Amino acid sequence: MHSKTHLQQLKLLEKKFLNWRNRKRPGERIPTRLLEEAFDLCNHIKYCKVAGSLGIGHGDFKKRLALYNSSRTLVKSKVETPVFKEIDLLTVNALLSSHSIEIMSPTGHVLRASNVDPILAIEAFLRS
Repeated sequence: MHSKTHLQQLKLLEKKFLNWRNRKRPGERIPTRLLEEAFDLCNHIKYCKVAGSLGIGHGDFKKRLALYNSSRTLVKSKVETPVFKEIDLLTVNALLSSHSIEIMSPTGHVLRASNVDPILAIEAFLRS
């Protein structure tokens, strides 16, 4: 679920894009500052919702987002501490006894796999 503030930020960004489009010259590229705001929102809202709201093609936006994220990782000065969630034994047993798994990333991307070894699915997801 999206927080109210993130949806408000998206609405505000929509207005900024509309203002820019009304003033832009033909062929002018989207300003970097607007794109960076859009990319930052993708940490909280699915990229396809952000792209659609801003009137940017999903494929083009996804490529730009991947490029932006890869360049940010190269210049990141601070290593982020991973967040671990403690789960109880019943949850672990239920996970291991089922033959399907669903994992959601912080950006909303979902991996659903059925008829697989859950441990192998988790390891594959963590490697990607």
